[in-house]
This record gives sequence, structure tokens and C-alpha cells, in this order.
Amino acid sequence: MEKFVPTEIINAHGHYHPGELEQVADRWQAAGLKATCLCGTSEKSNAAVLACRKQFGKLVVPFGYVDMEAGGGGEVVDRLCEQGFVGLKFLFAPQPYSHERYFGIYERAAELKMPAIFHTGWAAGAKIKRSLNMMPSELEAIAKTFEDWKIVAAHLGNFWAEDAVGVMEHHANVFFDLSGGFIRKQAPSWLRSLFLRQPDRNLRTIEEVVDHSLIGKLVFATDNPPLEELLEFYVNLLNWLEVPVEIQQKVYYGNMATIFSEAGYELE
Repeated sequence: MEKFVPTEIINAHGHYHPGELEQVADRWQAAGLKATCLCGTSEKSNAAVLACRKQFGKLVVPFGYVDMEAGGGGEVVDRLCEQGFVGLKFLFAPQPYSHERYFGIYERAAELKMPAIFHTGWAAGAKIKRSLNMMPSELEAIAKTFEDWKIVAAHLGNFWAEDAVGVMEHHANVFFDLSGGFIRKQAPSWLRSLFLRQPDRNLRTIEEVVDHSLIGKLVFATDNPPLEELLEFYVNLLNWLEVPVEIQQKVYYGNMATIFSEAGYELE
């Protein structure tokens, strides 16, 4: 199989860094970047994300940080939508993601078709109350309740990657990215094992098969590192797994393009 390198890329999960896009936008666009989902991580950075959108136009798809500590219901989503955010970013959850106090937020986001990015897995920092609140399995009740609401979950759950793959496998509206230090530190054989399936459940034939259709539920994302660094990682992994080109194209571009189309957002 000839090594595939994408020519069209949507970054499903990135963060604002002062002055970064001014320095790299031309280079990243030359590498195939069509849009980057820029996420706020505080009310202050939300304003900076909107300023980047104004400066760079459709290259930036703004995702507004939701202050889960402050609580609130659908009015939180309405306010972010009115400000110009296309999607929402969830992290720093003081209660488990599936806690009933948040369902008013999720319900309104689903009504407005605003896609969401959820941090999943372990995280450090003073704002993190309990990483278990952000386990991939916490998305199950949300995905079941709002079956048409598109969710992108970051980092493949980190330590809970098997849970992440299970949630992704059984819920059509949930996608995961492979960003984050933990996932990229793991042996390729471990990553491959997450997507292995046994065709014969009674083991009459012992066979390990990589489920390429399940890999097709992934999306490309950088989180914090430079685009070139994550692109090299994805290209090397997906080609090593011999993922068909048409599925790789979904990972790099197609999945997010479809999510935006269903939300009524035009990339061009």
C-alpha cells in the first residue's frame, strides 16, 4: 500500500495561543488545512477565539468554552451561539459529565445543532476536581439521550482508551481524536490492539482483524502541538494499520465536514 498523505485537513480540536496563527497559518494551509476548530478554555480565551475568527475568517471555527462550574442551563448555550460560536467545548467538570445538572445545556446544544468537544480522560491542573468525571463512559448517557447531537471526544480517553473505543463503536454520534501525550507515548501494537476484532466469536478460527470501519470514527486533531507533529503521527499510524484511503480521508476531513454540514455550517 502506497503511503497516503492527506491534501485536505480539518483540525477538530485546537486551542488559542497568542500570536500563533499569524506565524503558521500560511504554512498550515499549504499543508492542506482547511479549517481549525479553535477552543476556548475560559471566558477570557473565548473572546480571543472570536477575535481570531474575525481575523482569519473561515479558517477558524470557534468553539466556546462552557463554564461547567457555574452551572446554568440552555441560556448558557444561547449566549455562546449569539456571540458567534459554532460549537462548544466541555472540560473541568466538577461533576460527572452525565450528571443531570448539565442536561439542560446538552439539550439546548442538541436543539441548536452545535457540535461539542469533550475532554476525556485524565487531566492535571488546579481546575480539575476529579478526572473520573471525564471518563469516556460518562458520554454514554448523553449520546443515548441526544442521538442526533454530534460529539467529538478528545484524547481517546487517555488511560480509559478501551472504554472510549467501546463508546465510539456503539454510538453513531460519538467520534474521538488521537491527540494528547498519553496516546502518542503508547506502543503502536497497543494502539492496534484497540481496534482488533475477532470475526468468529466461538474461536473456531483464530484471527485478528483490524476493524477499519471503527478507525473511520476517528477525527484528526492537534490539541496543543504544531499541526505538522500530529499530522506525522496520524500518517504513520494509519498507513501502518493499512487503513484504506477512503477511510483515512474521513478521519482527516470527511467526518468533520459532515458534522458541520448537518449543523448547517458552511466550511467555504
